[in-house]
Amino acid sequence: MLSLLLIACATLSAPDATVQLFNGQDLTNLYTFVKERGKNVDPNAVFTVHDGMLHISGEEYGCVTTNDEFENYRLVVEFKWGEKTWTNRIGKARDSGVLIHSTGDDGAFGGVWMRSIECQMIEGGTGDILVVGDKSEAFAVTCPVAKEKQGESYVYQPDGQLATIHDGRINWFGRDPEWKDEQGYRGRQDVEKPLGEWNVYEIVADGPSIVVTLNGVVVNRAFNSTPHRGKIQIQSEGAELFVRRMDLTPLPKPAEQHARRFIYNSDASNMFIEKQPPMRPEDVHPYVDEAAGTLVTSFFISPNYGMPVIYPGKAAELIGTNLSPALADTLKDLSNTPPMSTERAIANLRALIDAGHDPLAVIIDRAKERGLEAFVSFRLNEVHSVEESDSLIFTKFWKDHPEWRIGKAGDPLPDIYLQILGPNTSPIVAGWLPGGLDFAVPEVRAQRLAELRECCERYNLDGLDLDFQRFPMYFKPGKETENVATMTAWVRDVRAMTREVGEKRGRPILLSARIMARPEQNLAIGLDPITWAREGQVDFLIASHYLRNDYPLPVAEYRRLLPGTMPLYASIEVAKEEDTYRRIARRLWDGGADGIMLFNFFTSREGGKEPPFALLKELGDPAKIVY
Repeated sequence: MLSLLLIACATLSAPDATVQLFNGQDLTNLYTFVKERGKNVDPNAVFTVHDGMLHISGEEYGCVTTNDEFENYRLVVEFKWGEKTWTNRIGKARDSGVLIHSTGDDGAFGGVWMRSIECQMIEGGTGDILVVGDKSEAFAVTCPVAKEKQGESYVYQPDGQLATIHDGRINWFGRDPEWKDEQGYRGRQDVEKPLGEWNVYEIVADGPSIVVTLNGVVVNRAFNSTPHRGKIQIQSEGAELFVRRMDLTPLPKPAEQHARRFIYNSDASNMFIEKQPPMRPEDVHPYVDEAAGTLVTSFFISPNYGMPVIYPGKAAELIGTNLSPALADTLKDLSNTPPMSTERAIANLRALIDAGHDPLAVIIDRAKERGLEAFVSFRLNEVHSVEESDSLIFTKFWKDHPEWRIGKAGDPLPDIYLQILGPNTSPIVAGWLPGGLDFAVPEVRAQRLAELRECCERYNLDGLDLDFQRFPMYFKPGKETENVATMTAWVRDVRAMTREVGEKRGRPILLSARIMARPEQNLAIGLDPITWAREGQVDFLIASHYLRNDYPLPVAEYRRLLPGTMPLYASIEVAKEEDTYRRIARRLWDGGADGIMLFNFFTSREGGKEPPFALLKELGDPAKIVY
């Protein structure tokens, strides 16, 4: 057996340094090829560099090509169109393309390009995927497509049927069915910026999969690309083009992507409800330290205390603020609060904040000091106690907008939610779910995204976990299917935000999601984690029961649906017997899980019993599990 990797984010997934394929000064790393002239013969200056830009005049057909071959990378190309078109493209849509996985001889295709897979750049069609090959099995892509074609071409549809092509194209999802090959063409759904504005074109080539993103929108994707390694070309195809960025970042190697994790998930309340106020940072540290020095690699902390949070933010609401006058009165004297109470937690949080400490930062920084990955695990629709008329753990946002809720506490639940919750979940808890916020409402999604951004910008975290399992209801009953795309678009927004923040700080922020136990349960409630994974929107997934362990998690079923490079972890919910933990952990490891999460492991303290922390030195390594 492999020994457990005790790793932090930097060693877990840090790729090699980004390569500037175009350095803004010259054609180092690149060579030119012009039709009927050959390699590095360019008398008409089709390819020049000035003002930090690669200027492709388009006057002659050809390309710039990388000296080296690449595989498993994220390529970012920033481009804009110029005014001119030439020869047989005069008056027609401005045309070019990024050719990846280019192999064989220069000019083998039409005397101009290497055989390859093209990520098209053409007015109205940027994002199409073309096979620029020899029509053999050596060049192909497989894509999910809509039932109806546009002419002879398939159209990308995220949840469509798979189709394989050895020639031709897969149109991007929004290509206008009335597209015309005319200069300046704009379709109704075009993502490309108007003429003269810069576009960000991102291509993630992850083994045989390809994800194409234009200006932050995933416009196309393919699986089973053949080949999936080669040079990269940018075409000169009769249209003037400017490129100011051509950066390639290697992806983690498969072995690194599947690094073993042992995750300890902690909620926001348990650290602050025991000790008599006022707590100091050194009183918080033991709640992190008990997971450190074991086989645990990753410390997940939920910032939510009910709906509010445990830190003094601007986007999110600190618990104990924005209260009704009656509740505010109960917090006037916090000097003698009962243990295990929300009032005691508020007293301790206030003491830390008044002393100049950020409680969430205290936790995250301690985890980092102890060599653990630190993730914020945000519970996206917390609904504890929503049957009450007023509560310390409600937010003003939720109270002020009953019209943005799914329904009201106690509304009947469709069977799918009862299946997820299981037969042992209290009817009171089941009744909470309809009191949650409706993610079909744009303001709800915007509020949650702002809170997630605040966590990413504010803390030295390694990753952000989207906890969809606690509590698992996001849309009105009957509206789940029509909102699958809504939630997928929101996850893309979260991913774009984490990338933006990560780039600013010079270190990536990983994104994970805790999802339902069975794949079909996700889609039934409006979630599509398989598409998130296939598009590269998440770095890993965690399959989880809802507070129970009554049947084996279907790791193999998830594996069949997920890209081969996607790590999959599995959760063990709180259990009464130590051997129950051992038995489940052994089954998950043997079933092919890349790691294990422990959820609510600490909750036996609520009954006065210490958790079996010795298990943290067993469960993270299958070779050490003995029962």
